[in-house]
Amino acid sequence: MESAAGLGLPLFFLVLVFYYIASFSAIAKSILILLASLVGGFLLACPSILLFDNFTYTIFKVGIVNSFSIWRKILYLTLFGVLNILFLRKIYALLTVAKDKTSPKTRLFLSIAFPTLLSLEFFSLLFTSPTN
Repeated sequence: MESAAGLGLPLFFLVLVFYYIASFSAIAKSILILLASLVGGFLLACPSILLFDNFTYTIFKVGIVNSFSIWRKILYLTLFGVLNILFLRKIYALLTVAKDKTSPKTRLFLSIAFPTLLSLEFFSLLFTSPTN
């Protein structure tokens, strides 16, 4: 089984379990929104720091790879932390607003669309012959 399908289905069912638990309690829903914000912030900060590093390395020949100074590493780590916090705050604000304003029709559509897309991905990966 391909890695995307191997990770996609268990993660999808894990999200369903969390969603089911969060439907009972407001505290669990807030914790779930915070966890989603943490993951989303991290996933957006990683390519952002990579884009910044590629830009500085292309223009100035200075990047994370050739930074031997501890101060430059601290600068990149600080930039990554600031980006992570900014993205986390923005995602958290969007998710808390979306939690209150999502209509039942939208929730029904998303609850059908995501499993359908994931199962199509799974079956396309399952029946595609690997290229060696």
